[in-house]
Amino acid sequence: MINSLVRIVDLQYRIWLTQAKLTLQRMMLYAAMFMGAFVLGLLAIIFLYIGVFRLLTDVIGLKPVWAYLIFGGLHLVLAVTLVMIGTSILGKKDDDDDEKKQDKSEEEKHAEAAEKAQTPS
Repeated sequence: MINSLVRIVDLQYRIWLTQAKLTLQRMMLYAAMFMGAFVLGLLAIIFLYIGVFRLLTDVIGLKPVWAYLIFGGLHLVLAVTLVMIGTSILGKKDDDDDEKKQDKSEEEKHAEAAEKAQTPS
């Protein structure tokens, strides 16, 4: 009986170890694919910037200085927009927490008032 329990525990351990190895392999494959996609995405962005720069300078005829200023201004506006959106999202979570605290305190006040009204003087 004890031998069979030991054997069952050993089999369960091996099954768990095999599942852990498979999960680790999947995670490593996912990480490798994500890194490959990240590198290719960066290359795509670089080539898009080169193409937009060439379009602004060669096709439209802007001087390179103006193209750089347009790129810089666009990135500045994008960064400010992201900061404002992030601040607004984080501020909403704090507001929700404050509202929940206020609701709880109001409920407690109502409960206390109800208890006082029920107790005879």
